[in-house]
Amino acid sequence: MYYEIYSKGSLTTANSPDFSQPFPMDGNAFQLGVQIVNLATGATGILIDTLGSNDLNTWSPAFGTQYAINGVGPNFPAARTAVAFKWVRLKISCVGAGGVAVFWIDCNTASL
Repeated sequence: MYYEIYSKGSLTTANSPDFSQPFPMDGNAFQLGVQIVNLATGATGILIDTLGSNDLNTWSPAFGTQYAINGVGPNFPAARTAVAFKWVRLKISCVGAGGVAVFWIDCNTASL
C-alpha cells in the first residue's frame, strides 16, 4: 500500500522534532522514499526515527537506528522488515546549526 506521509513538509532546527500521522502496516515491511528539496541557513539534513504502536496511544522505537538523510536530492533508505506493529509513524528532526529543511516523504508497505 502506498502512503504520502509528507507533501512539501518543512521543519526548522528550532521546531524539531515533528511527528507524522500514523499509517497502518499493511504487511510486515515498509520502504520510505525521501526527497530533500532544500536545505537553508545551516540545515544539513534530517533524521528520521520510526515509532511503532499496536493501540495508537503507546509509541515505541520500532528499530534501534535512525535514518540520517543528508543533502538535497532523492534518497531511499534501507527497507524495514519484520515490523511487529499495527501502526507506524515517523519522528522527523532537522539537523544542523540552525536552518530549514523542505522535504517530501512517501512510503510503500508490503508483506514479505
